[in-house]
Parts: sequence; structure tokens; C-alpha cells
Amino acid sequence: MGENQRFFLAFILSFIFVFFYTSWLAKEHRSHNVVASSSSESEPVQARVQGETQLVETPRLGLVDISSDLLKLTVSPTGGFVKSVELLKFKKTVEGPEKVKLFDSDYYPGFLSLVFKDTVDFSVSYSLNLRETSNVKELELSSEISGAPVLKKLRFSRNSYLLDVEVVSSQPFSVAVPVLLINGTSRLNLRSLFNIDSLGKVSRLRFETFQENLHFSDFKMIGFDDLYFANVSVFEGTKNKAIYDRTLQALLIPALGRLSFKVFWGPKELHLLESYGQDFKKLIDLGFFAILAEPILRFLLWLGDLLKNYGLAIVLMTIIIRLLLYPLNSISYKAMQKLKEIQPELEELKAKYKDDPQALNRELILFYQKKGVNPLKGCLPILLQLPIFFGLFSALHHAIELRYSTFFGWIKDLSSPDYIYIFSFPVPLLTLILGATLIWQHKITPIQVSDPDQERVLKLMPYIFIVMLIIVPLPAGNLVYWLVSNILSIGQQLVIQRSGLKINPFWINLALGCVIFLMSGFLVWLF
Repeated sequence: MGENQRFFLAFILSFIFVFFYTSWLAKEHRSHNVVASSSSESEPVQARVQGETQLVETPRLGLVDISSDLLKLTVSPTGGFVKSVELLKFKKTVEGPEKVKLFDSDYYPGFLSLVFKDTVDFSVSYSLNLRETSNVKELELSSEISGAPVLKKLRFSRNSYLLDVEVVSSQPFSVAVPVLLINGTSRLNLRSLFNIDSLGKVSRLRFETFQENLHFSDFKMIGFDDLYFANVSVFEGTKNKAIYDRTLQALLIPALGRLSFKVFWGPKELHLLESYGQDFKKLIDLGFFAILAEPILRFLLWLGDLLKNYGLAIVLMTIIIRLLLYPLNSISYKAMQKLKEIQPELEELKAKYKDDPQALNRELILFYQKKGVNPLKGCLPILLQLPIFFGLFSALHHAIELRYSTFFGWIKDLSSPDYIYIFSFPVPLLTLILGATLIWQHKITPIQVSDPDQERVLKLMPYIFIVMLIIVPLPAGNLVYWLVSNILSIGQQLVIQRSGLKINPFWINLALGCVIFLMSGFLVWLF
């Protein structure tokens, strides 16, 4: 295999790897500084149940619902714990009325369940006292365990996802924090155990990888999150310890006498999290390209608020980003135009040396040097734009505002792959439309390769992409971005082919962008 062929193979393999990385591997939560240990260790939780831990079903009767404008808490007086938490502003599915539940403890423990050294409080009856003002609700649960008083307090505002928690007992105890439920069926919606240490460093451990109990120390925030929601406990100091009990599927946070902390039960909305503090913003993991993804996300949210439709916001953002990247793209335009001018001479060379690939490669190098053309010059601006694309992908992927956000017609959820159903068979219509633009774009773009085998592989690339996008579907929001970008490229290429560079590509993109945006707005209005 010659040098040219090796380069080409490496390029194709790298391209496929990057695609799968961005669509799957990059979304696996990273793990740092998390220490796994067996449950036989006594530290940090002194108050553990001795002997074998068993799951006990939680009560079904006597439950009390307490609601704010944002949350609905279901409390069990038997055991004195919060059985479930619903987010009243967020639906579980696109069509159904059911709300998102952060947790629903069918088995002990629930939130605020207490684990003592030789007992648990799952069967203890608590008296429930609820005090309300115009804006604040305070719930008190009180009882006695082994002759010692126990008091649990939960205080929250009507319009806040942040609650104050206090537990008081004369005996050493551990407070239970149950795991987060899976909300949605996306393969990218992974749960993780999240914590921020005393230095502000974030650690995540993907939930499905837990093999044994985990011990944590010196943290100021700990809990569970997925792509869009979080159940996180926040502490004033950093000398805190906890254990994740794999059998109970809960965090156990130990204390002697008194434990006060805050708990966040809510969505991972950027502006909301920032209103609670900078550490909360770290719940949104924008990945390696966060430095680019965050300003793109902020811009998208601003456009969404302005246009009241996040599909239109993505269309307009794509057009603006393309115009801003014009200086880089102009280098590619000029390089492609130069290659087009020398195309007849290239074809003559290919015909002359069609039976001698090595001689053809040698003559092509000399020919390019003579004409002052660098075939890779047009690729460099594209490579420089890849970090921006990855940042954009990450911003679209993590924006909870796109969850169940309608664009038009059949596109009911920009955060998930789109399908229409024909005789109960799912058809990825947006993916097929995108695939058609990939094929069209490939047909009108000059291909400058000397090896016929390489040329055949390049001709197959659009079809390979279509298959990959069907097997590993992307969210509709990402496809909208890609589709608009492709339409702009196709329109620009057609104009350039007919007029050369007599019309500045910037103005071509601006005119086409206006047409696309207006057509998109019309479709939104129509459907």
C-alpha cells in the first residue's frame, strides 16, 4: 500500500472514529477521584445497619401530598420520609400528562429515611406538622426512636427548586438520598453520581458502572444527575463524608446529633443554576469543548427567548455562525475554484498515466507545484471549524430547553431523533432529507484524487453517512443545524459554479440564509 493510500485510509478511519465519538462515546460521563470500596469498611458511615441489608417495601397508604408552584412532594408519615418528588413544569413524555419524577421510592429508603447503627426508621410513625406562609412551606416530622427524639425539617419556597433540610437526633445516624429515576428513553440520557470537592473539582461516575459500595469525602455537593435533571445535596463546609449503598440504591450521609444542608430538585437550566451559584452551573457537563459550547448555548437560549421557537433559533444561529466563519470558508472557496480551473489538465494527466499510479502521483505533485495549488489548503479551514462544530453539538445536546420543544410538523422534540410512522414503521424523515443533501452536495463538489479506488470510496461516503445516522440517530436539533448548513453550502456552490467568484460568497450565504429563515418561519406558522 502506497503512502497516498495509507493517508487516505487513515483519514477515513479517523473520520468514522470522530463521528462515533461525538455521537456516543463523548456522552459517557467521565469519572475522576472516585474511590470504590467494600461495604465492610466502617468509615465514613458509623451508623450502618448491621447484618445483611434487605429491601423493604414502602407504605402505600396514608401518604400526604405537599405542593409548591414547581414541586410536588409525596410524604409518608410511616418512616417519616419523602417518597417521591415531581417537577410540575416538566412532562415525562411528549404527549402524556404524567410529570417528571426525580425519584419514587417503592422500596425503603426514601429521602430523609434514617439509618442507625442497629436499626432503621422505616416502620416508625412520625407526626407531621406543616406550617405555611404566603411564600414558604415548612414541614416537620417528629418521633422517638429507642427513647430518643428525632426531628426532620424540610423548608421550601413556592417558586424555588432549592430546599433547606435539617435532621436532629441524639443518636448517630445517616440520612438517605435515593437515586435519580431515568426520565426518557434516549441512549444518551445517562445517570451519574455527581460530586464537587473542596477545591471545586467535578467528579462523575456513570451510574450503570457501580459494582460495589462507594465512599466519598471532602465534598461540598453530592448527588445524582442525568442529562436534564438533578437530585443534589449541598453542604456549607467541605469536611463531609458519604457512602453509596448499592443494595439500598441510595447515598447515606452520616451525622452526629445534627445535620443541615440544602437539596436541589430540579432541571439543569443554565440561567436557573447560575441563580443558585457557580457550583450549580457545573451540573451541566459541556465536555472538552465547553469553552466554545457555553457561549453557543447562551446565544441559542437568547434566540429561543426572542423567537419563541427553538427550531427557528437553531436555523438562525446556523446562518449567523456560517456568516461569522466566512473568513475561514473563503479560503476553501478560492482553493476549490482554483482546482476547478485546472480540472481539464488534471483529467489529461489521469488519462495519460492511468496505468501507472506511482507515476501519476509523482506528476500530480509536480503539476500542483507548477500551478501553485495546494489540494489540502481547502481542508484546513474545515479542520479549524471542527471544534466549533463539536461545541455546537454539545450545546444542542445539553440544552434542556430543546426537550419536547416543537419545531414544525412532525418534529415534536428537538432533543430526540425524529420519526414519522408509516404503517407503524418508524421512518427517520429528517435524516433521509439530510442524506439527500449529502448526496447532492457530493455530486456538485469536485473530487481531486488520483486513485480510482479512493474516488469510488469517496463516492460511497454520503451513503455510509446515511446508514450511520440511521443506526446511530442524532437528535433532531443537531440534524436541523446540519441540514441548514448543507443547504447553504449547496446553494453557494451552485451559484459559484455558474458565476465563478463574481459574487462574494458572503452575500450568497446571507441571501440564502434569509430565504431559509423566512421559509422556516412560514412552515412554523403553517403547521
